[in-house]
Amino acid sequence: MPYTILTAGSEGDVLSNGNILLSALTRVKGNAIAGGSVLKIGATVTGASVSGAPLRPYLPVSPCGPPYSSGIGITGGIYDPATGRLRGAGAVPIVLASGTYCFSSIDLSGSASALTVTGPVRIFLTAHSLLTGGTVENATLVAENLKIFSSVSSVKEGLDIAGGPLAYMAVYAPNARVVVSGSGDLYGSVVGATVSATTGAKFHYDKRLKDNQDGGIVMVTWREVF
Repeated sequence: MPYTILTAGSEGDVLSNGNILLSALTRVKGNAIAGGSVLKIGATVTGASVSGAPLRPYLPVSPCGPPYSSGIGITGGIYDPATGRLRGAGAVPIVLASGTYCFSSIDLSGSASALTVTGPVRIFLTAHSLLTGGTVENATLVAENLKIFSSVSSVKEGLDIAGGPLAYMAVYAPNARVVVSGSGDLYGSVVGATVSATTGAKFHYDKRLKDNQDGGIVMVTWREVF
């Protein structure tokens, strides 16, 4: 059944092969387990805080293109199949039909466009993407129906994501920087080289993704910035 906050438990673990920094007002309803150290500054962890844990392997994502997706299955927005760039255009929503897509990047910044899926969708990205400004809307309310993979390898680039009432997704960007911004909710899972939550972002981990072998497993690093 679709996840709702009413069925939330206390197994939202935060895992890192490096360090975990949890700053003021952060609350983790689960364990904080780090290969390095766990530092809590006014934060709360309801489960165990473990430092020096065994490292976990994360397979890299191979670049999907070029060539990029042809544009079939995309409604709304502005898409260039030559460059693989998909961007918002005004308030007209971008709708992706069920299927697998290869883009260089998605840019919703400065746009009211929502990126909407109504069935299972897999998105592969090769460049920095901004899923902010407009919202990401997974009408199925099932995180595994929207899987986002990034092959970016960078300490400065990767994915910027804003939460929202329909932001259900599994993000797998093991060598990239992932930032979750805004005060909205994000439902599912995030894997990144670094994962930061800013300005009161709220994250809800979907346990159905735990055994997902092709991404969307757990977070690698969590850092809340004020």
